[in-house]
Amino acid sequence: MESTFDNCIFYNAILNNSDPYDDHQVMYLVQLQGADLTSVGEYYTRSEAIIAKMRELGVDTKEVWDEIDRLYIDKIIEEIKEGRIKQLFSNLIRNLLEQLELKYGVE
Repeated sequence: MESTFDNCIFYNAILNNSDPYDDHQVMYLVQLQGADLTSVGEYYTRSEAIIAKMRELGVDTKEVWDEIDRLYIDKIIEEIKEGRIKQLFSNLIRNLLEQLELKYGVE
């Protein structure tokens, strides 16, 4: 599956934040697509619902993506750079999805 602004929180947080110099970090996301396909599918499905809800609530803004980038994505990118991809879905990525679902009321 291809990452887009409609289905990928990472893509949005990296490309829609106020730091134009971190866009190269998108290349690290490709490494995640080789992970467990069930987890990748779950990520995209849940991300799509979160992004749709954010748009519905009017919070699809640079400021919100900056916060998500700082709170979650920076750490995930560091883990990828260090080659610690195996546990990302069960730990950091699942936490990211759960926190955003709670925050924006995604069911």
